Amino acid sequence: MNTISEDYIKEVILNKVSSFNTKKGYGGYTKSIINGIEEIRNTPGFQVDIDTLTGVIARITEQKFYKVNVADYLPLPIGENPFASELLFYRTFSLGGDFEEGTYKAGSAPSRTAQMETQIDSVKNPTLFWKGAIEYNVTELGQAQRAGSWSLIELKEKSRMLEWQLGLQRVAFLGVDSSGGTMNGLLNQPLATFGDPAIIPEFLSVMDPTEFQNFLARIQGEFFTTTNSTATFNKMVIPTTDYLGLANSVDETFPLKSRLQRLNESFQLITDNPNFKVQSSAYSIAVNNEIDGPSGKNRYAFYRDDVETLRMDIPIDFTQMNWDTLEGFNFYSVAYGQFSAVALLRPLEMLYFNAPTPA
Repeated sequence: MNTISEDYIKEVILNKVSSFNTKKGYGGYTKSIINGIEEIRNTPGFQVDIDTLTGVIARITEQKFYKVNVADYLPLPIGENPFASELLFYRTFSLGGDFEEGTYKAGSAPSRTAQMETQIDSVKNPTLFWKGAIEYNVTELGQAQRAGSWSLIELKEKSRMLEWQLGLQRVAFLGVDSSGGTMNGLLNQPLATFGDPAIIPEFLSVMDPTEFQNFLARIQGEFFTTTNSTATFNKMVIPTTDYLGLANSVDETFPLKSRLQRLNESFQLITDNPNFKVQSSAYSIAVNNEIDGPSGKNRYAFYRDDVETLRMDIPIDFTQMNWDTLEGFNFYSVAYGQFSAVALLRPLEMLYFNAPTPA
């Protein structure tokens, strides 16, 4: 009987959180962002008419999906608080009077004492469970083995793992609206702040030199002001369609560096982080997200990638149960997992902009 190959098991272990395509997931989104083989165009199944001159290629072309590593965009704790219906986060606030209230001169009895206090509030973050089943019977397995060069069980397992990975990716960026409740993702947090539209009036890749310099000069200051002078952003996510155009230079008269190089070098300097780099997401493209309506928004997000600022929890990672059968002919397997919404614990440290799609 066919079994899952050792190499495939290693692949699953190494890529559990690498995620997948873009099902539109917030408020009735379409199936997925797919390239390569978009849909089944020929008759599916094992049986194909051939003749004596037909050559069967052993290599199988697999469907392709848009994939990103969610952990590159936000903190992703795994395995904490399994089976909890919601996650509770505490936040502390320091409440004190003016510093001057506690001052006095040496040698004199203090006439007043500054009073300090601390308050605690809490944020609840909902979780949802997921389960997916696959099955096969002896006839299907026998026909697949007879067809030759591929493993029916392995492909079914890959399909189920892909469903889990792509689902997590969708939730991480756009949330999900299901019978289990509504969750928000990285790009549609209701408590995030919107910046001055004049800073990003259009795609970065098509800005004229003056607009581009204005963006570089103002964006960190806008974030710093929004956070009451407490933080600068260390993560910048822009639409992939804009990112792919950043190979051009700011001034083609003196094309010394691309716009992408200028962005990365500028923010590496300001944030004192040599590893800073602009990141893109296909979910940020208006036609893929339906943010604020069916037409969507080209969403730009600037934020602190910090577990105290935001996080998406996976209390139970993808867990596969053993294959089981009642009569030895039909075989059945269930896998399950648990995930949370993206919790924005410091709302002021998330800054959004929208830009129109270039004509």
